[in-house]
Amino acid sequence: MAYAVTPIRTHRPGRPRQGRRRGLTLMETALATLIVGSAVLSLVKLVTSTTQQSSYTQKITTGLMLASQIREMMADLPFCDPYNGVDTSGPDVGETTVAQYNDVEDFNGYTACPPIDAHRQPITGLPDWRQVVTVTLVGDNSGNTLNGVVNNLGAVVERVKVVVSYRTPGGNNWQPVASSVWLKTKY
Repeated sequence: MAYAVTPIRTHRPGRPRQGRRRGLTLMETALATLIVGSAVLSLVKLVTSTTQQSSYTQKITTGLMLASQIREMMADLPFCDPYNGVDTSGPDVGETTVAQYNDVEDFNGYTACPPIDAHRQPITGLPDWRQVVTVTLVGDNSGNTLNGVVNNLGAVVERVKVVVSYRTPGGNNWQPVASSVWLKTKY
């Protein structure tokens, strides 16, 4: 007859065995720190990238809004001077402020810093922005191109370009942010 020998249990369930300790080893702790550190570094890079992209998008949006303010202001202005009908490049004699400009051509070469709104009022909350307007005659009654030369051949098409620039506060280096170009017809 064979007898089976069963070892006697000296360990009670729920209690740690003597000689074996609970807890993490130094290697396990170092590995966990490395994993968590990598995750935190990735999140910091993500937040930085998102913030930079948001700042860039905000500048473009502001630039396009400022360009549209000039376009809206010029929408109802006549092509050339309403009093004498003469095509001039820039303000007429006696027009010394933007409030006196009475036709599209008066704005040729105009620079606003701070920028102005559609009611010709300065937007004082944006001192590091500027609008530069260029008006070019591009066609006459005969369909001839004038190549930007101002003359009295009966121009009927003008190209208006607004370039909006930004500089860092206190800086002098203007960076173009947005531009808008459209044609203004006489008739």
